[in-house]
Amino acid sequence: MLAAAQVPAHYDAPEVYLPDPKLVAVWEYLAGIDRPQIPFVDAGRPVDEVYAEVAEHVVGRRPHLAGEA
Repeated sequence: MLAAAQVPAHYDAPEVYLPDPKLVAVWEYLAGIDRPQIPFVDAGRPVDEVYAEVAEHVVGRRPHLAGEA
């Protein structure tokens, strides 16, 4: 039998973790990192659209992946 932590459907709702000051501090730290070379990809869209956008970023940074020498 799997432990509750191994079964994602058994985790508490996200709202349970939101007030945790340690998690809030980590989120604020990550949100404050200025990394313009890391693109943001909105994954709340159809998977084909997300894949196409990510592929553009990857191929754009690594031209050999697009078949170019």
